[in-house]
Amino acid sequence: YLSFTFKDFKAIFDNKQIDADRSPCNGLVKLSSEGEVLWAKSNATSWTDKYGIGRDLIYDSVNNQIYNLIGQGFYNWSASCRFTTFRSNLFKINTDGEIKMITALEGNDLNATTVLELTQNNSVFVSGFYRSDYKVPPYSIASTFDKKLGCSKWEQLYAIINSENGYT
Repeated sequence: YLSFTFKDFKAIFDNKQIDADRSPCNGLVKLSSEGEVLWAKSNATSWTDKYGIGRDLIYDSVNNQIYNLIGQGFYNWSASCRFTTFRSNLFKINTDGEIKMITALEGNDLNATTVLELTQNNSVFVSGFYRSDYKVPPYSIASTFDKKLGCSKWEQLYAIINSENGYT
C-alpha cells in the first residue's frame, strides 16, 4: 500500500488513472507482491485549501484494514504566523479500497497530527503538535502558551482513537 500526494488533478499508475477535484490531493495505491497495481484511488478531503498530505499509513494484518492519516498544509509552519486552522483526518480503508473517515482532528491554529500506531482493541494511537486549541472528539485541549509570543511555541499531543466509532 502506498499513500502519496499528487497535484494537477490526476495521477497514473500502470494505466490506472486517479482523478481528483482538488489539487494537491492524497492518493492510495494497492500493489501485489509482484508490484502490479491492484487498485488506485483518490482519498480527497473536503478542505478548501492545501489538501490531503499523507502523514502516516499503517496496515492492520489482523483486521485487514489500512489506516491512513491525512494532514493539511504545505508550507513551513515555523516560518508562518498565519494563525490558520490545520486539520488531520483519520481514514480506515479495507483491502478492496473502500474508504471511511473515522474522525477529524482539528483546532483553531497551527496543528498537526503526524504519527499513527496500532494499539489493541481496534484502536490507533496518534501523536502530533498543536498551538492554542486542539479537538480530538469528544475532547478538547488548550495550550498553556500564549500564541502571541511567537510561532515556535507548540505542545505535543497524544490520543488513542477507537477505529470502529472514532471516539477518543
